[in-house]
Amino acid sequence: MVGVTIGILVGEIALLVPHDFAEIRLASATFIAMILASMFGLPPVVPIQAGASAMLVLLMGPQAAGFVRFVDVIVGVATGVAVALVFFRERLKL
Repeated sequence: MVGVTIGILVGEIALLVPHDFAEIRLASATFIAMILASMFGLPPVVPIQAGASAMLVLLMGPQAAGFVRFVDVIVGVATGVAVALVFFRERLKL
């Protein structure tokens, strides 16, 4: 969730850059999101999530960017937890 949140925030800020610089905006937002996520010392998947989320926000556009992506992540996490609880309960030792 940390990586996705960083990516969404950086992507939303990058949407403020004029559309004339689309390629530079995409590359810069991805790079900045990954660098920011790397600063927390979390597992390597976090910077990857941040970069991918920043790209998705920029590619989906301002109409369906930040909030929609965040809701997608929450639904995905809830689904993953539900499946883990149903099929792998003995491994979880709740």
